Amino acid sequence: MAVVTFKSPDLHKPRNRQKAINFLAYPDKDPHGFFSQMKQDHPDLAQFANREIAGWLKTYLKGLADEVLNNRKGVELPGNLGVVMIGLSKLPADKKTFNIDFNASRQVGYRVHHHNLHTDGLLAKIYYYGNIPRRRLKIHNLVSFSPCRKLSRSVAAMMRENGIFKQFMVFSKYFRISNLYHRRKITRYTMEGKVMADYDPFSIDL
Repeated sequence: MAVVTFKSPDLHKPRNRQKAINFLAYPDKDPHGFFSQMKQDHPDLAQFANREIAGWLKTYLKGLADEVLNNRKGVELPGNLGVVMIGLSKLPADKKTFNIDFNASRQVGYRVHHHNLHTDGLLAKIYYYGNIPRRRLKIHNLVSFSPCRKLSRSVAAMMRENGIFKQFMVFSKYFRISNLYHRRKITRYTMEGKVMADYDPFSIDL
């Protein structure tokens, strides 16, 4: 097996990244017109300050993210926006697809990959499906989902905790949430969709 020399990336190089828009930032200035549009659609909110509404939304979204982390069956988003759930899958056999462990690679000088030995070779995935509750509506908008960094980091932290990840179901790499709603495909894609044998939801040693 050839050892690949690791060259640390230049963190000061310019990067072309998609600009993230935070609609809840600077609520008093309302730079994106989010709160003005909300008050126009819901006149009852006109009596409240933008900062108050932003605080309520942040509290609600935090609770929603916590529910995604704690509910192994997934969470249906409000307003018929879809379903979000966390599942596990096995690392692929091809080592080229492994994520690079940058910290260890910098220390030893050659490329080191993550093998997820602390989770028995499993990795966590955030699944989203937005067509279940809206499939029969005459008019609906297309919705995409991208987890924020805070949610992604929370899932990664959960995987590092002792035994917490065992509460989630293990699926094949071909699994999609939509498979749960198509009975003809459920046997093909969810053969591994079961809780680990040693998972005890009532154990205090999770």
